[in-house]
Amino acid sequence: MIRLKPILITGLFSFTLAATALSHADASLTATAALKQAKTVASTKETTTTQPIIAYFEKDAGTSSEHENSLYSATPVADGYYRILHGRDKNGRFLVQDFYQERKKKQTDPFWIVDEEGLNSFEIHYVDGEVRNYFKNGKLSTINVVKDGEFKGTTVSNYLTGKHATEFELIDPEKYIYTVKYWYDDGKPAMDGQVSYEDSQEGDYTVKAWDRQGNTVTDQAEIQKIAADISKILEEAE
Repeated sequence: MIRLKPILITGLFSFTLAATALSHADASLTATAALKQAKTVASTKETTTTQPIIAYFEKDAGTSSEHENSLYSATPVADGYYRILHGRDKNGRFLVQDFYQERKKKQTDPFWIVDEEGLNSFEIHYVDGEVRNYFKNGKLSTINVVKDGEFKGTTVSNYLTGKHATEFELIDPEKYIYTVKYWYDDGKPAMDGQVSYEDSQEGDYTVKAWDRQGNTVTDQAEIQKIAADISKILEEAE
């Protein structure tokens, strides 16, 4: 998982490949052995699909900067998840994908990592391209794009139902200003506009906002509460 404050960004990325057909031999690979195998794969010019398991993670791995690497494991973890290696491309990038440990369902779509040090890491400077994450129920959780260690374009977060919850896009990195859109879990709009985190951890909102009944909300504290309530629902859905 990856979480970027103040934007909720969970998990990671995937092809619809036959990952459930992984052999017991694959499942027993240690991270070190898998890295050696990845280097062998790199000698080819085209992407391969050997699909060894290269890492296991605890449930909360990557949910904060404090846990980016500390919850990595070389062996399976109950209620955690695992990462497989699909191969490498001609530029040397690794194509990986995460799966829930218990159900063997995808947690992410396949995504690219640019350095082997990132194979068991959640630091975003190792990631290159679109990131798609999924809830355990199979619904799409988040979409974001990472390039050169930064999130680019619009980041999308959804409710457990798959309905839109938020959209963020950074438009001023120096003042931490984002364009934002929020929706309630029934699909009704909650706010649309901009927020700055330069002087406030809760955010200073310049938005059109509405309560659940569709009434206009202008009080800054009430707008902050709408954002906080929706963010709490998303956090609890992880």
